[in-house]
Amino acid sequence: MDNDPSKTVICVIDNGKGMTSRELNQWAIYRLSKFSRRSTDELGNTSNESTHDETEDEHIPRSLNSDISYFGVGGKQAVFFIGTSTRMISKPKGSIDVHELLVSKEDFEQKERNKEAIYEGYIRNRKAGDASHLCGNNLDCMRDLISAERGKDQFTAVVITGIPTAHVHYLRYGFNIWCTQLANIYHYYIHGQDGNVATAAHSRAANPLKNINVELKMYSRGQIQPKVLNLRDIEEDMQTLFIRSAANTFEFRAKVEGTGIVEGIIRYHPFLFDRETYPDDFFDPREVEVEDEHDHDYTIPASGRGHHAIFNCFWNGRLIPYTTVEEFSWCAQPKKTKLIPQECWNRISGVLWTNAKFQVSTNKLTFLDLEVRLKDKNTVFTRIINGQERRANIDKQFLDWLKECHEQSDKQVKFSEFKGQITRPALPKNKQGPWAVYEEIQWDGRTYQKGDMIKTCRTAPVLYGRVNRFLLFGDHDGEVFATGGEIELQQEPHYFYDEVKYVPLFKLDRSAPQDVITRAIEEDKSKLPEKLIISWPEGEELKDGEKVPAGRTIGAIKAEIMNKKGELISKLPGSGSSQAKKRLLIELTVIWHSRNGDEIIASHISSHGTNWPYWFKKMENIRKMGPHTLNLQVCLSESGVTSLADTKLPSAKYRFTVTEANAVRFIVGMLDGPFRIGSPFNVPLEFQDMFGNLTKYPASVKPLLAASGLELSYGWSISRGNTLLVNDIVALGTVQTNAGKNFNLEIKILGLEEDSQMLKIRLLPGLPHSISVSPEDPQSIENGESVSFEVEVKDKGQNLTTQPKITVVATFACDGVDGLSTTYFLDCSNTGRGTLSGPPLLLKKLRDPVNITASIDLQGNRDVAAVKRSIIVAPSKHAAVLQLTYRNGDKTVSVVNNKDVLIEAGSFLTHLQFKLLDEAGREIPLDSKLVSKLKVSWVQKTQVGELVQGVLPNIKVPNSVVDSRCVSISIHDSAGDLDFSFTVRPVAGEPACIKAVCSGDSSIRLGHPLKADILATLADRHGNLIKKLPPRALADLQLSGEGLVVEETVRSFGQTSGFHISGIRFNGSELGTRELCITWRNLISYVRLSVIAGPATKLRVADWPEQDEPIVVSNGDKLPPLTVQLCDDAGHSAAEPNVKVQLHKDSALKLTPVSTSLKTNENGKVHFGVFTVHASRGTYELVPKAFIQRSMVSGPALKVTIQPDTNKPVKVDVRFETQRTYSAGSVFSDFIVRVLAEDDMLLDTAESAKMSMIIRKAVGTTQQTPAQGFQAMSFPPDDADSDKKRCILFQEETDT
Repeated sequence: MDNDPSKTVICVIDNGKGMTSRELNQWAIYRLSKFSRRSTDELGNTSNESTHDETEDEHIPRSLNSDISYFGVGGKQAVFFIGTSTRMISKPKGSIDVHELLVSKEDFEQKERNKEAIYEGYIRNRKAGDASHLCGNNLDCMRDLISAERGKDQFTAVVITGIPTAHVHYLRYGFNIWCTQLANIYHYYIHGQDGNVATAAHSRAANPLKNINVELKMYSRGQIQPKVLNLRDIEEDMQTLFIRSAANTFEFRAKVEGTGIVEGIIRYHPFLFDRETYPDDFFDPREVEVEDEHDHDYTIPASGRGHHAIFNCFWNGRLIPYTTVEEFSWCAQPKKTKLIPQECWNRISGVLWTNAKFQVSTNKLTFLDLEVRLKDKNTVFTRIINGQERRANIDKQFLDWLKECHEQSDKQVKFSEFKGQITRPALPKNKQGPWAVYEEIQWDGRTYQKGDMIKTCRTAPVLYGRVNRFLLFGDHDGEVFATGGEIELQQEPHYFYDEVKYVPLFKLDRSAPQDVITRAIEEDKSKLPEKLIISWPEGEELKDGEKVPAGRTIGAIKAEIMNKKGELISKLPGSGSSQAKKRLLIELTVIWHSRNGDEIIASHISSHGTNWPYWFKKMENIRKMGPHTLNLQVCLSESGVTSLADTKLPSAKYRFTVTEANAVRFIVGMLDGPFRIGSPFNVPLEFQDMFGNLTKYPASVKPLLAASGLELSYGWSISRGNTLLVNDIVALGTVQTNAGKNFNLEIKILGLEEDSQMLKIRLLPGLPHSISVSPEDPQSIENGESVSFEVEVKDKGQNLTTQPKITVVATFACDGVDGLSTTYFLDCSNTGRGTLSGPPLLLKKLRDPVNITASIDLQGNRDVAAVKRSIIVAPSKHAAVLQLTYRNGDKTVSVVNNKDVLIEAGSFLTHLQFKLLDEAGREIPLDSKLVSKLKVSWVQKTQVGELVQGVLPNIKVPNSVVDSRCVSISIHDSAGDLDFSFTVRPVAGEPACIKAVCSGDSSIRLGHPLKADILATLADRHGNLIKKLPPRALADLQLSGEGLVVEETVRSFGQTSGFHISGIRFNGSELGTRELCITWRNLISYVRLSVIAGPATKLRVADWPEQDEPIVVSNGDKLPPLTVQLCDDAGHSAAEPNVKVQLHKDSALKLTPVSTSLKTNENGKVHFGVFTVHASRGTYELVPKAFIQRSMVSGPALKVTIQPDTNKPVKVDVRFETQRTYSAGSVFSDFIVRVLAEDDMLLDTAESAKMSMIIRKAVGTTQQTPAQGFQAMSFPPDDADSDKKRCILFQEETDT
């Protein structure tokens, strides 16, 4: 390739048998194909020689009957399509001359201008390597090509020049594209009849028919190495993609009228998980956009194959690109898809191979008669299984195969929301379980969930319903992709079809819009009963809300049921369930809404007959007062069901009220007792009509009341509905006991037929009205003593009364005296009288007698007036104050009640003395009787003699400042208790020891400061921490240690106690344990620190032999184990875990297993293991690199030298005369076999005893077991010449 198109040359070099000058002449003749050519001599006479290929009469697999090309496959058209000039150079086997023919457009035009014979040319016969006839400076490539002819026995070269600029650009920059298209055109010549199938070792299977190797090289000016591509290595051509993505194949053969044979194969490309596996054709010249015949604004995408035809067509083994066959009748998608989804037909691809009995165009791009002949009615299609024809209906075989592919290969539906497994006993035994239950599926980009409304197809009738769940047969757990399964469907409307259907998943109508489903369901719902039509044929109509008198007659009722469509119905529609066939009835009920609840007073059911409608007779004598409801309700049969699911059946309601008559008598209503003297009460009077119904009282009614022994009065009377209430009746009289007294009360109302009623009532004592308190004179008491009063509670009639929760309360008050909060309580609920007393009255800081006032009243009763009484209180003579002191050195310290006493830990609190004072502040003399009442908490027994002198026992102070001791002193007396308490809290003494600890990790890197700090604390002899130290105490702190850099240490006071030391660093080169000595005055403490290696800065390769010299290995050998260690600056091993280490290598060197980045272990090591090297000969480097924080550390470069293994066989070279023809019984020519080593030299250790040759007889399209009589032998050559040394000779006399 050159930027100048005139210097660009295309050379096609073939090492085939070559052409004679006569054959070269025939090549140059237009339209002289292989099938129309006959050998003619120079005089024009027809010879008996025939070029008819013997293999045309035999069946050859895939019609691979030539070495890719031969005369008449469009060679001249292809040459002049690419360029304007071609030079054909050929040398047949056994010829000493090279034949060369130049054909160019420029030469044709020159002859036309000169009026010469245009299609005549000159074939040059010359010696091999002779380029003397070439003239010009742009023919260097031709000269190199001709010079390479020497030593070649046979060849053919096609040299094309005059290439247009557009073609040059495409050839250079579309190299991979047109190479891929060539690999697709000649796919089966390159890879054999089975195509480019995938193998585990990515090696190409041997072609049993031809040994064809097509290699393309593109040389570009300025580039040393050419771009090389072998068509065998291309895996992106369409045939390779079809073969490797197919899950199953369907092979067949068509016999066309005459001798035409077409082999075919259909491949199935399944849907896997979320996509179609049908390959995309990015370079299809036939790919055009399909216009929408309905002229819609959108296009419907076709999945899988889409708009492509099924079959690509091959003629004599090569692709005819512009001819495809859409389908055959037996593999076309039927109108009724039965049990196979429609999209399965878009997942098939196919190939047709024809023999030479079919015509193609001159440019070999299009078939002329293939599809017409294949679709002829006389064409016979048969399926091929294992190379044998199966006589059966190919339509059924194809559908069975396609169904099997769909069920076994497609992973089209995603089942999710797994809910467990069930069994279905109603199914056959082999299908009862397990069934996996799911609530959601994803299919073709749509999600169906539990509760969705769906429609079925290919069911009779079509079902509409709601998804209950999805069922998938098999032992599944969790999400899964599959194609089968069933839908558990609740048919809608469910009140018509009260049953669950199970429908196969493929019968789900995915194209049904939701509005269509909803509309169909609503259409069924419109057949439901909608309303009732009521009429009164005989009059006496009852109107809704009407008030009617008791005994009113309700006329006969005629009822009719109408649905939403306006049709009169008497039964439910539908035929799917027994409930839908039930007839409709109408139930009439009359309900009385009484105070105690609803009561049905009449109930009737009417059915619809052939000759009569729904009818109810008239009703009489409804006398009960109050609201009533006449209800007409549609129900199902005799079951009384009044609704279908959530839909209520139609009904009609008439609400009416029955009113009362005039009053003729009265009765006394319920009285609300008990009744008390002086307390008002009410009497209700109820009026009735002749039927006993309550009615309104007459106008101008005035009740009259009278009772013996009572004085009666009332306020007024009011009406409440039909009741007359006589309010505020008050009775006054004498009642001797709390049990009360009975009285007869007469009530009279003038103007009624029955005008009087006698009522017996019991009156109890009334509510409290006053309090009687004695004595009335003032009382005198001493402070701390209690006082008492005699109290009686009386009602308004001066009767002693009792009531629940009658409590007499006495409160005390005195001007100028605080703290007088004593209250007396007396419960008079049961007796009405009692003695009111309580706790002693205690006044604080009382020095002189005072006069206090007692207020006595009823708690919570403001209607009863309070009673006042006076009390004189004098000061008490009992102990009221305790004074306590102790001796602290020369000082006497007073102890405050409920306070702390601070004293040194472990000592004693001594010289405790106390005094007792009375309420007036006078000291009370101590005697044995008084001190016997004194108790202390720190000793069990006290000396009475010491207590009489006012001395208390010594108190032991706790040793720890954490502990404290609470002590108390108490005097228990009848006049009251005196308590005195305080807390003894120890404080730390003088420093007695020092303790130093490390606040964190005690490991310190060599030469680096300690990350943690040293904390030193002082304690007294009891171990108590001393928190406060004098400012000069820091100067007495000293540090020492081996290798310690003292001047870098930082010392300070701790935040709460002791000292804080930082900046600890050790010098030197040794690792291990070192002690840090901390001294304060005469106190010493030690801290043990572990000195470890510093930060990693280097990499060391452990156990690698001679790191400076390369290791010599062969290709495929193993390297020594590779271990990398992190080190610090001094070379110590740094134990830093989780450091990422990578192994960098030359790109040409391949390691097995593949080297990946690893992290160091707790010792800072990385074990890469043992690598196997693969590379060409040469020296390579391995460099370990570590990534520490944000920097990279490189290790030593390890060199590896790869040398070829002269004892490893890699190739077998066989030489044999392939152009000879053998007859039965003849002897094969010699087979010379050479075994090559890795250095491309002959293997010295090759032994003939380990070699064998197998000769098989090819039968049909596959190689079978060798026929009887064929044997293989191996033996060393006899008298081999110098160029056949280390070769193995096979000689066999075979009866073929």
